[in-house]
Amino acid sequence: MMKETQPNEAETPQPTKRDRARHHLKHWGKWTHRLIYVGVLIPIVLVLGFAGAIHFMDFNQYKPQLEAEFKKQTGYDLSVEGNVDVSVWPFSLSAHNATVASPKGFERPLVEMEQVEVTLSLWSLFVQQRLQASGVELIGPRINLIETDAGQRNFKGLVTNRWLKRWQVASAQSSIAMPGGWLTAQAHAASESQRWDLDAFVVRNGVLRWDTPTRTWQWDRIAVMAYDLKPEQPSEVQLSARMDIQGVDFQTQFDARGQMTFTPSMQRLALSDWQADLRLTQKETDEIPPLQATFKLADAALEWGDLKKFHVKQAKLLSVLGRLEWTASTQWSEQARTSVSGEVSMERANLRQWARHIGLNWPIFESDQALTDVSVALSGQWQADQWSLQEIEATIDQARLKGWVRRDPNGQIRFDGQGEAINLDAYRVQVLPKASHLDAAASAKPSTKTPSEASGAITPGSKRPSRRWHLPLGLPIQGLRTWEASGQLVLNHLRYQGVQYDQFSAQIDSQSGQWHLNPLSLRWYDGTLEASVSLDVTGETPAYQTSGQISGLSLQPFMTDAWQQSRLSGDLFMQFDLASKGVNTQLLKQNAQGRLEGEIQSGVYHGLDLNRLLSGQAAQPGQTEFERLSFVAPVKQGRLQWQQLDARSERFSAKGEGHWDWARDRVDMQWSIRYDQPPAALKALQGVTVPVTVSGPAQDLIWQAPTMNQLLQSPGNQKKLLEAVRQLLN
Repeated sequence: MMKETQPNEAETPQPTKRDRARHHLKHWGKWTHRLIYVGVLIPIVLVLGFAGAIHFMDFNQYKPQLEAEFKKQTGYDLSVEGNVDVSVWPFSLSAHNATVASPKGFERPLVEMEQVEVTLSLWSLFVQQRLQASGVELIGPRINLIETDAGQRNFKGLVTNRWLKRWQVASAQSSIAMPGGWLTAQAHAASESQRWDLDAFVVRNGVLRWDTPTRTWQWDRIAVMAYDLKPEQPSEVQLSARMDIQGVDFQTQFDARGQMTFTPSMQRLALSDWQADLRLTQKETDEIPPLQATFKLADAALEWGDLKKFHVKQAKLLSVLGRLEWTASTQWSEQARTSVSGEVSMERANLRQWARHIGLNWPIFESDQALTDVSVALSGQWQADQWSLQEIEATIDQARLKGWVRRDPNGQIRFDGQGEAINLDAYRVQVLPKASHLDAAASAKPSTKTPSEASGAITPGSKRPSRRWHLPLGLPIQGLRTWEASGQLVLNHLRYQGVQYDQFSAQIDSQSGQWHLNPLSLRWYDGTLEASVSLDVTGETPAYQTSGQISGLSLQPFMTDAWQQSRLSGDLFMQFDLASKGVNTQLLKQNAQGRLEGEIQSGVYHGLDLNRLLSGQAAQPGQTEFERLSFVAPVKQGRLQWQQLDARSERFSAKGEGHWDWARDRVDMQWSIRYDQPPAALKALQGVTVPVTVSGPAQDLIWQAPTMNQLLQSPGNQKKLLEAVRQLLN
């Protein structure tokens, strides 16, 4: 019988530390997998349950609650005519065909929206138990801003401090109760940073229309894309739109991009590093090519509080037609006065081409280069009734201007200006003369003209209407009656109506509608003018008065420039005292009153040889010299009457009488010429008085002298002629 063997305890395997570690890891691994499954399944179950609840819910039943809350917060009526839908992924709420009504008295609603979609945060909903928007998209919004003739605005309630404060401190709580008790989400009075923490804000195909009593502004095709909208942090923004202004012949398409920063309360909005590409296009014609321009903005900010502030830093408009840059700041409030300050500079701007591209009716200037190269730089400030423009420097084509102007607290305007190389004739515009009263009367009668003649067409043999050039400047009568000014103006190398002025200087003062230029000084054509000029605009018609003297004016170049003819040369010395009233040159000539007194020294009358005329020949080209021509002439009702008119030369002396009608521009006068030392061919006329008549327009005078037979009909001349014959026979 075999002996049963007993197991040896030393041979039984003992678990090692590694085995025990493996056992524990296996045990924890099972529980970890179980926890992971539970952690994954619970959110899935919650999401599925939430999705199921959302699927079976009708959110349209919450329209009245949403509309009432909007009315409470803004004071405007909201109407959601379409469906209110909710999607689970992404979790978003959308409303269709929403309308914000304008206050009573306005036809169009304030806002119309095709669709509003708000993306919500699931994390905030499940963890923080509140609704948090993470994105907003507006599709087809149309905003109608209306301002009536009476000053009423349908958007006034949106820009008042009352609404802003109500928005900032809103503590109303709204709840969305799910059927079956799945979820109750309460929107707490969150901080402003929570309200405006958006990942994206998008606007598609928007329209903004602003109706004012004078015109309508409209921005359409508006597209906005803004990302990471968080208070006090820069957000990237892209904006594009098309701008159309009623009464303006061009449209502007712009595409802009830059950064935007706002405060939690939205009381401060800042823009930085913006750039916009602009395209100006004519509305009704393709003949003018579009104009490309670039707008750049370094910095801008708007503060909307009790004291409102706005500033712009380094705003630039760049194009092939010039460069414009400005920096400005302003502040205003209901209690404080508005104040504005800033700097503006414009370089090499072609205003003529700018006007062409934006559809302005540009006049026909006498010079093709007028306003094609304009540069301006100035700084200024304005507050209530006080304002100033400092450091004004301008280059307009070839002209250079500089100076300053300000309005003091007492209402007086002070200024100092200097100019160089100013040609005002280059800026005269071409105008057609108005039809006369006779033409108007004739047009009222039955016409026998052909259709082309009646329409004003130019037919063979007919004359085209004459054109004239006119400087488009007028007297601002209402301003001259109220402005009080004091300052000095100095212009070097000035040209006006063909006349060259080496220097014009005047001290200008005004008070109660009385304007005085005293002293007024001119240096021109080797001579000077020292005068005083007064303008009275207190009456119905402006009244002028001037007195002074002219010394050493060289007549030939002066008359050549002023009237394009040089019949008279010599040096003019004259004293004058004139007064008139009127609103145009013709009335000023017609109403002129006063007195002229002076003389012309070392003169020559060109275009007429007096010796040939007295010898019986027709007026022949040539010249007649005289040593001195003195005159005294009162002026009454625009008619200059020569009271004294004496001429003296080496060969003859003469006395004249007659008048010059300034309004009609006609001269009628008669000279009595006595030959003291006639030339040999006219020896018989020595001591004889010869009458010579002068008549016609001042620029085209006709001289006439009697024949020898007519001279002999005078008893005095017959006696002198017989004495001359007796001396010859002896």
